[in-house]
Amino acid sequence: MTPSTFLSLYDKLEKLVRRLPEGLQQPILREITPIKTLFLQQRPPRIALIGSGGAGKAELLSALFSTELLKPGEENLNEGTWVKFSRGGQGALQLLDARRPVSSQLVKAALAEQAPDIFIFVRPAREIDDAFAADLEHAEQMLAFA
Repeated sequence: MTPSTFLSLYDKLEKLVRRLPEGLQQPILREITPIKTLFLQQRPPRIALIGSGGAGKAELLSALFSTELLKPGEENLNEGTWVKFSRGGQGALQLLDARRPVSSQLVKAALAEQAPDIFIFVRPAREIDDAFAADLEHAEQMLAFA
């Protein structure tokens, strides 16, 4: 079966679900919609980084793609906007760098445009300090908005 065949079957399933009582529709659609967007439409997964700025972005991308995607100094470029990263044969992903000190308004605009599939909290390995509490508060605000 081709992907377009699966997509047409999904569309038929979705039409059947929409005939169900309203109370049943939403829970079912919430469960099956990610199947359509991730597997049938094959969009890259969306990851939002929250936590401390300057921590974990380059390492995370290197681990996911088994190669260095960001060079030193590129760690904090494109904060607050969705950026697509890809590597031939290894897939792609969209990353939103929502770590402090990025503007909350920029992040909220990006989150309103597209919802992430997962939030990852990153922080350098050091002692807990006042900045950690601020990182957690910022993360809580972003999660509440999303």
